[in-house]
Amino acid sequence: MADAKPRILLIEDFDPDAELVAIELKRAGMDAEVFRAQTESEALEVLRDQRPDVVLSDHSLPSFNARAALELTRRERPGTPVIIVTGSLDEETAAEYIKAGAADYIVKERLYRLGPAVQRALELRRAADERRRAEELRERLERRFRALVEHGYDVIVLTDRSGTVEYVSQSAEPVLGRDAAALLEQNFFDWLHRSDLVRAQELYDAMKAAPGRVQHAEVRVRHGDGDWRTLDVAAVDRVDDPVGAVVLNARDVTERRALEEQLRQAQKMEAVGRLAGGIAHDFNNVLTAILGLSDLMLDDLPRIDPMRQYVSEVTEAARRAMALTRQLLTFSRQQLLQPRVMSVDAAVDGMDRLLQRVIGEDIELRSVFGARGACILADPNQIEQVVLNVVINARDAMPRGGRITLETRVTEVGAAAAAAHAPARPGQYVALAVTDTGVGIPPEVRHRVCEPFFTTKEQGKGTGLGLATVLAIVRQADGFLDISSELNRGTTVTAYFPLAEGQRAAAAAVPATDDVPGGVETILLVEDDSAVRRVIHEVLTRYGYVVLEARQAREAVVMAKHHVGQVHLLITDLMLPDVSGLELAEQVREADARIRVLFVSGYAGEDLARLGDVPDGTPLLQKPFTGHALAARVREILDGRPVR
Repeated sequence: MADAKPRILLIEDFDPDAELVAIELKRAGMDAEVFRAQTESEALEVLRDQRPDVVLSDHSLPSFNARAALELTRRERPGTPVIIVTGSLDEETAAEYIKAGAADYIVKERLYRLGPAVQRALELRRAADERRRAEELRERLERRFRALVEHGYDVIVLTDRSGTVEYVSQSAEPVLGRDAAALLEQNFFDWLHRSDLVRAQELYDAMKAAPGRVQHAEVRVRHGDGDWRTLDVAAVDRVDDPVGAVVLNARDVTERRALEEQLRQAQKMEAVGRLAGGIAHDFNNVLTAILGLSDLMLDDLPRIDPMRQYVSEVTEAARRAMALTRQLLTFSRQQLLQPRVMSVDAAVDGMDRLLQRVIGEDIELRSVFGARGACILADPNQIEQVVLNVVINARDAMPRGGRITLETRVTEVGAAAAAAHAPARPGQYVALAVTDTGVGIPPEVRHRVCEPFFTTKEQGKGTGLGLATVLAIVRQADGFLDISSELNRGTTVTAYFPLAEGQRAAAAAVPATDDVPGGVETILLVEDDSAVRRVIHEVLTRYGYVVLEARQAREAVVMAKHHVGQVHLLITDLMLPDVSGLELAEQVREADARIRVLFVSGYAGEDLARLGDVPDGTPLLQKPFTGHALAARVREILDGRPVR
């Protein structure tokens, strides 16, 4: 596109002179639009409407002169060059015009200079316009960049090579919790965690060694509220270029690192869960044999026999191994749950003798039942795990004795409290609190006490699974956990379980272990593990039952069909080498529909899930179990009592 014609305002009241100017412009080869004005008002109109590129003004007019033209042009069209064209002009007056802002002056006797003067004025105008546009662009870009820096997510810090802060963006206030202006003249190294000082110094050394190359480091900076924030810093040394500083671009990655740590913990727990589930079957079979044989030996040994002490210790060791396996399966969500409506008061009250043995004689145990028989939906065995694990932790926190208080109550959890323990929901809960008078939990580790494998106990004194298991159990029951502690004054661990309104607790008619009755019924036992099979056979025989043994499902079906007399109960593992226990039960009941069934299993939840859905109410005894527990469950099923 061709350039637009230059527009020229000519202020001249003498027609011949105006014509001479027009002729001279054409002679100079200028194709310009010339607008003539003879008065100030006419000049003002042209300046406003035509926006001329150059103004040519006579020195003196009857009512208007060049000085007034200069002022008018400067006011209406700043930056527009004004050339004075006059018949005569002394040097002093000419100098005054130049000082006042005139671009040039031309004596009418030398109009041949007019063309080059106008050309030069137009070039100066174009150059001035370009500078103005460039300056406007620079200012606009600077405002945009400043807005980007000041309101961005990252913190921009400029320091010298020693770390002294010369500039901090406003984004430091939300990220660091400090006023940006107050950070000036401080040293960047003074903000850092002591453990990160060496890393930060290495960052600055690397920048000095390679100016202009971006270096990276991750450091922790103290927030205004006292917490530490993790910053991912990209730094470059620009001291020797126009920037004149070390540039630090810091991004807050605290939450990202926390999420990554949670992911690592979840992956660790998943791996542990797979491992626990993989070894659970064989390990539980071993523990079942140990516990069963220990029970049989204790039954046979006289009460005054010194061997009873050793057998009891074997039994106790097996029980600890059993508890550890259950803990692993619980927090890895591999344990098979059997939830039912139950009374928390009744569960805690029934554990009194067990807890007294666990805590020892130097610790007082108190129970305060305030739940008034309120019920929750949970696995009773898991609730016992909750109480036992927390009480053991409380005992270990009181090496010189003290007091443990177990308290139950019904409480209302509001929206704010539920939100603080998401995904808990507002409503009524049964609270189970365990309070000790021990040493308390140090504040710096309080947030970690529920982490799996984290423990403050000495090496070999704890697994770090106690509270992790408790938390997993409570969450599986749709509840939440609250822990409060004060150094040297004790700790309270409170588990909140949603109230099962309008439901009655299922009967828990479990005979005391010393009072389990036997029977004379016939039991068909199917178990592929020979050690477990022998133990179960011996236990049931001692309780008076007639036991038929089978190693495989096919053998068991044949026995059920051809046995002379009634088979009252089938005891089978849920997972057999040839068919599942569920399929075996169907085949055996084809021979006699009256046969009752008790399933046993040493597998974890995910392995059992391969069998498909196990119907609700299916009687299941999870390995490992004691001989007394087996006898109690057998009697319960044969008597037709509700299956727990």
